[in-house]
Amino acid sequence: MSTVDSDLDKVEEKLHDSNVLWTRAELLRIYNDGYRQLMAQSGAFSRILPLDVPGRHTYSCLYQWEDRHVTGTYWFPGLATLTATRQAMFAWEVEFLEGLTPTKSLQGITYQWERAHSGDVQAHFEFGFPKEHERVRRLAWDDKLLIPVSVREFDEVDDAWMRRVGEPTWWTTGLGRSRTVEVYEIKTDYNQGWSLLDYEHGIPREFTGRTYSVTSPGFEQDNAYGYTTSGDSDGLTRATTALIAGLGWRFTIAAAAVADGFGTQAWEDGITTATGATKGSYSWEVEFGAPSVIFGLGPVRGATSPDRQYLPLVTDATVMSLLGSARDWRSTENALSALEVVIPQQDLTEADEPALIPTQMQKYLRYYVLSRAFGREGEGQKPEMAAHYEARFKRGVALMKRLADVAHKDRIYARDMPSEAPPRPPLVRLPSTFPSVR
Repeated sequence: MSTVDSDLDKVEEKLHDSNVLWTRAELLRIYNDGYRQLMAQSGAFSRILPLDVPGRHTYSCLYQWEDRHVTGTYWFPGLATLTATRQAMFAWEVEFLEGLTPTKSLQGITYQWERAHSGDVQAHFEFGFPKEHERVRRLAWDDKLLIPVSVREFDEVDDAWMRRVGEPTWWTTGLGRSRTVEVYEIKTDYNQGWSLLDYEHGIPREFTGRTYSVTSPGFEQDNAYGYTTSGDSDGLTRATTALIAGLGWRFTIAAAAVADGFGTQAWEDGITTATGATKGSYSWEVEFGAPSVIFGLGPVRGATSPDRQYLPLVTDATVMSLLGSARDWRSTENALSALEVVIPQQDLTEADEPALIPTQMQKYLRYYVLSRAFGREGEGQKPEMAAHYEARFKRGVALMKRLADVAHKDRIYARDMPSEAPPRPPLVRLPSTFPSVR
């Protein structure tokens, strides 16, 4: 895949300009706009995003202007009053500020997960999406399809639908920001797909509670040999000798001073007073009373299971580079799962690549830059060339839509997946005496 730099070079060849009429920074800005427009209008790039129930938000904001200063998901728990110049957490506060007699109101919360620790609340059952979210294709609860409806249909129920507890069945985008959805009926009990213990101390070292298997070298790894000093390791694995291969483990304890050597018991340093204990030289000796040992094998790169599917979720522009360590684990069991259309959030630099589209589609980004460059008012404006390249860009949008439709039709959606696909209905057979049409 070519970089943005090479694409802009080709654009300048068509413009016959060397940063005189159109600066490089201006062309790069238009290129990023075209990248987002292509992904937004075609909806070709989708991903599955599991959401814990109740919804989790990174930040809670009271005023609309605060969202520009936060990263991650956010929501607005307040109630607007006095022409949106004031925000309140309780309904009685709104009545007081409006000059009415306050009445008893429901509880207020700042985050959705507080529902599990409180009674009936005033806030809607709302879920937020990250900034790269464009729109929802499909929403499911516990892998069962939810039906999209409008707020008007909810309001015709003539009750407090946003507070009715039960099994989630419908969802709506609501009347708030575009990166939120509301679910009806609500679930107030606390559900979390994975509990990350001591996550602030680094990458996960051990997994429990799920059926899983981890890619090579494997999760439970035994050592190939044991040694007592660092000199043993150097002698056994030196390239000139290579007496032994595999994972080694020094099962001894190093003294505070290197000259004092190594020991198998803590009391051997001559300072510590402790009782000796069984010590093993191989990890499998735990079955015979030795302490358990888990070797650090690095970050998790993949996980598979016969009972479920594990997918890596990436959110930045370099989606094809699955590097780094897993920081968050989620599940679709007892949770919402959204099939969402996403657009690139971060601006590309000239050294980056538009990784969300195939290499063959990059020419349509160049067409977008040319259409906007020729359509700009001032010197160098050519309306006929702008219209020509804009039509070419729209052709790319239509092509991306076709590709997305083919992938969408290949999916089989059902509220409860049957054990086997139903047979295809037979074709109609006409009797032999039926007159033929010529």
